Amino acid sequence: MGAIRRNTQLLWSEVVLAAGFWDRLQGLLGKSALHEEQGLLLMPCASVHTWGMRFPLDIVFLDREQMVLACREGVKPYGLKSCRGAWATLEVAAGSIARLGIAEGQRLEWISIGTKSAAA
Repeated sequence: MGAIRRNTQLLWSEVVLAAGFWDRLQGLLGKSALHEEQGLLLMPCASVHTWGMRFPLDIVFLDREQMVLACREGVKPYGLKSCRGAWATLEVAAGSIARLGIAEGQRLEWISIGTKSAAA
């Protein structure tokens, strides 16, 4: 478990890191929703699908330095999104990108709060 911040601003306080193959494969499947403090950070990951999802997501693609390469808002179930050059993908509740002012070129930082890596 961890958190994502921008400079000193805490953006998401309940972010699960999915770094293993099975964790990335499971992703958010089976979940009914994400609340505004939750997220899933998939790495390495340059593309995601929302097949089988029950709710829309905002998706943030990051490079190896955690710089935002692209933002995709309100991605509906049964979609596919990718970003050339992405190293990690952050999945958060729909509306989060606009609410927090996330934009290309910003640097986000993953902060580990524990050692467990598993799907949210």
